[in-house]
Amino acid sequence: MKISRNHYVLLGWMCMILFSCKEIPHSVYPSIDLAEYSKHQWTIWGDGKHYSGLGAVYLHKTSDITPNDVKDIKIYQQKVFLLTSTGRLMRFDLRSGQKESHYREKIHSFDIDTVHQHVYALAESQKSIYKYDFQKDSLLSVKGLEHTGHEYDGCLYLSEGNLLFPTNNYPNGIYVVVNTNTGKLRSFQSSPKRISQYVSLPDTFQLKSYVTGVSERGVLYKHLLNDTIFVWDKERFIPYAISYTNGEGIAHKEATFFQKEQLFINNQMLAMMHLDKVNDIWLVNYKFKYQRKDKEWYSVASALLNEDFSVREMDDYIFCLEKKKIVVNPRYPYYVDKERKGLYQLYRKEAHPNDAMGQTVEVFEHMTSHADPNDLILCFFNI
Repeated sequence: MKISRNHYVLLGWMCMILFSCKEIPHSVYPSIDLAEYSKHQWTIWGDGKHYSGLGAVYLHKTSDITPNDVKDIKIYQQKVFLLTSTGRLMRFDLRSGQKESHYREKIHSFDIDTVHQHVYALAESQKSIYKYDFQKDSLLSVKGLEHTGHEYDGCLYLSEGNLLFPTNNYPNGIYVVVNTNTGKLRSFQSSPKRISQYVSLPDTFQLKSYVTGVSERGVLYKHLLNDTIFVWDKERFIPYAISYTNGEGIAHKEATFFQKEQLFINNQMLAMMHLDKVNDIWLVNYKFKYQRKDKEWYSVASALLNEDFSVREMDDYIFCLEKKKIVVNPRYPYYVDKERKGLYQLYRKEAHPNDAMGQTVEVFEHMTSHADPNDLILCFFNI
């Protein structure tokens, strides 16, 4: 086959694009500006315009577990997979709250392959990967995991049998991708072009060294000190968006539950924790340090964004839904289901935020006859 001059020109352009990708300016990618988000007045979700399908359910036989004991939750096809800090992995039915199974193996972290209906789990020893049948929870295979010298801090399913194992390395960003089909392991280091101004964090800030999330294009990954958010694209991570935090002092106003306005000054050390696409809305969860009355405070906040990362509606610390029957408080961990439709959060009735405010906590009618009110409550709503 004869190659024309036009083919060579096209090939030349492709090579130029390939080798110049690293030189693409930041302005090419959409930007996430946490500093800008935090300047806005926040409002309470209580008018019903931001959610649908809200509800809550008791998770049966969980009275011996506190929300702080829960290490991770994954929700898919009306199934709730709950992992505790002691390595217990359980499955519940979302509609009834009934426990359906209890995995015998000790688990460190896990995720779900929604295409092939498999649950992948990293053993507590971090030396093996378990693969389970999604519906039956039967153990399908055990694959030995090569030791890399790094301690893994999570397990995320990417695609085509690839698992992402982030490490909690700081300040260097290191992550490992394992192909469960071939056993091939690849270790990568996140090399930022530009590092946020804060280069050290106090122990009280309590942040992981990496940020993860989900989008319609796949799993997102970002090292804490890297301003670039990457998305998994077939066999590699590619740039997806840029996060600006600047580390600058920012005027910040908080609208509390009672709408009492307080002014926080000299805010600094903004750091992203999660970034998730739910339907056509982005949820960004971040932590920050602020100073008030000569004291330093740490807090967690969330922002609601449009698809282009522009501000859609700023959220209060507490989302009040359905006459205070359920509450989602972004100061505590929240979870997005695998279909990217809903938001979930755990609490106990006595630890409900309304209790702390001296108000009576209401529950849905189907929950009033539950045998053990000390069981965990999973509240949820679709956005």
